[in-house]
Amino acid sequence: MATILSIITALVVGGSGVYDFMNPPQTVQLMHDLGYKPGFHRTLGIIKLAGAIGLLLGLQALNLGLLASIGLVAYFGLAVRAHRKLAHETNEFIPAIALLALSAITFLALLFS
Repeated sequence: MATILSIITALVVGGSGVYDFMNPPQTVQLMHDLGYKPGFHRTLGIIKLAGAIGLLLGLQALNLGLLASIGLVAYFGLAVRAHRKLAHETNEFIPAIALLALSAITFLALLFS
């Protein structure tokens, strides 16, 4: 189960990371609203891609998968916090909540496998 969750999470997070390089308007606006410099959303994409790669490499080295998954939990936890800080409606950050939940479930599956 942990292997399947790791692969699914890596694919979803990796896709989200690639999407960040396409200058999605909502992400660019969020970074602007939080006071980050233009282009910072690409850094977020790099972090997501690193987490996805870590999960895939973690299929061979369990500790790396655990570290990647806990990093993604922290990342998406902070993403949810950023949306709440800006008083966004819940429907605006459902993807961040869903990815937080997926990352947390993956972490728990890896931890107890």
